[in-house]
Amino acid sequence: MMGYPCANVLVSEVVHPSTRGYLGVVPAILLSIGMFKVYLLGYLVTSWRVLTWILLSQPILIFIALFSIKESPYWLVQKDRKEEALRSLQWYRGDDYDVTEEFDEIVTKKQESEKNG
Repeated sequence: MMGYPCANVLVSEVVHPSTRGYLGVVPAILLSIGMFKVYLLGYLVTSWRVLTWILLSQPILIFIALFSIKESPYWLVQKDRKEEALRSLQWYRGDDYDVTEEFDEIVTKKQESEKNG
């Protein structure tokens, strides 16, 4: 359950604004699917120990996969690491996408939040 709020933050900071609304509901759907899977496996597998080992594999795979993603461009801008933020945003959008306008918007939001307090 700890990954649920983190997934929402990741979606809100990394996903392109035009698709952010659609993907905001995905963590809730995946949570429901996960609960259904646990109930189904609990019905099919007779040993709770086997069930535990089966279910333990997913968090381990997700933990390993986390090392392949980059930091959030918003977080990097907040830490004044703008060049890394630009590279991170470009990585998330792809090489063919022009990120300058979106990056300038992120920097502007940070400057406005500093000015407001």
